[in-house]
Amino acid sequence: MDLKVPEQLKDFYPLFTSCGPYEWENMKPPVFHFEVNDPTNRQKEETFFVWTESQVEVSNVFSYDDGETHCREDYVMTHENCLAYLAQLPRPWHVFTNEIIKHNKERAVK
Repeated sequence: MDLKVPEQLKDFYPLFTSCGPYEWENMKPPVFHFEVNDPTNRQKEETFFVWTESQVEVSNVFSYDDGETHCREDYVMTHENCLAYLAQLPRPWHVFTNEIIKHNKERAVK
């Protein structure tokens, strides 16, 4: 399989637990999704990264003790901060992000 990984991320490819899409050039604008094994994530928590042309979008999905209620919080980070995060794992990802507070509050109300 010929997965087109953005040039800046190629050195970090071994850290990815999943990644895609496979049609990088066909997306307008192109984006690249990936996950890493972050040991600071809790048991019922998943973090998804989306590398875009201008920034990295981070979605943190988690559930409460009942396991049924799923929540999502969205953050952004610069490309430089994403590369710094990947280079220093296992420090937590949220140290390198800015929370999209307005978006998360609107999502919580709905």
